[in-house]
Amino acid sequence: MADRIASSIVSVKEVIATHSLDEVGKHPDFGSAQATLRWMLIYMVEETAGHVGDLDTRREVLDSEKG
Repeated sequence: MADRIASSIVSVKEVIATHSLDEVGKHPDFGSAQATLRWMLIYMVEETAGHVGDLDTRREVLDSEKG
């Protein structure tokens, strides 16, 4: 799993280095959906933060400690 994460990080860094944050991305399966690279990156940060928060809440329930 660590290899997949490391590979994903390299891929994301390559995309960021070669594209403008204001460039609109398109996906062949979603013809009408368009978003800027900036929006996609912010969305991923929000999603990651939400999942980390969920995991922290579950940990607090399991070990009865906050923080």
